[in-house]
Amino acid sequence: MNNESPAIKMDEMIKRVIFIEENEKIPDMLQLKIKIPKQEPVFYQVPVIKYWLYNTQQLYKKKMYLLLPLQVFKIRKHLKAEGKMSEATYQSLLETAEETVRTIGRALEEGKITPEDAGEMNAILVNIMGYLYGKYGDYSKIDGEVKKMIKTFYDPGLVEKGKIEGTRMILLKQIKIRLGPVSKDTEERINNLGIEQLELLAEKIFEINTEEELLQAIAVIH
Repeated sequence: MNNESPAIKMDEMIKRVIFIEENEKIPDMLQLKIKIPKQEPVFYQVPVIKYWLYNTQQLYKKKMYLLLPLQVFKIRKHLKAEGKMSEATYQSLLETAEETVRTIGRALEEGKITPEDAGEMNAILVNIMGYLYGKYGDYSKIDGEVKKMIKTFYDPGLVEKGKIEGTRMILLKQIKIRLGPVSKDTEERINNLGIEQLELLAEKIFEINTEEELLQAIAVIH
């Protein structure tokens, strides 16, 4: 084995290191020193992506679609410094979330991502927002805003107008990420819902914490 082999293998595995929160001390390149028994150390450089420098349009242009939901997380540094969510920060977070949702929708409409990808990305976005609001703000204040965003995302036009399968797929993905795997009976009940019922359930999903609550919500709208 020559000294270059470990570096070549690592280059195949490691592409970039992503730092989300702003930090002036983070370099553009990380230096790694790998010690190999009975051989000279191997030095490896890992390029760094400073995520806080990218907005939604820049991510879209660079085809970094799956990183879009993390846009709302960039605000955490300011929240930690303030210790609470001010009105200005609240509005900024809502605007960022809405822009992110629109960009995800654009990627879906243009075939850059699949409905399944979009469902996962939206679920991540909503969960991050829930974390930030729960930790730094008044949860009840944003209840209506989050519902509105979810309903906008679940518009069937985002998954080809008139195709109920796309809406159902995204909703099931959201449920799986939020609640974990559900029973086949529960999934079958969701599969039997019409488009209007799916949209109503999508509005309530952020309030649902257990499968039992999910079944109760299905029973109400069915």
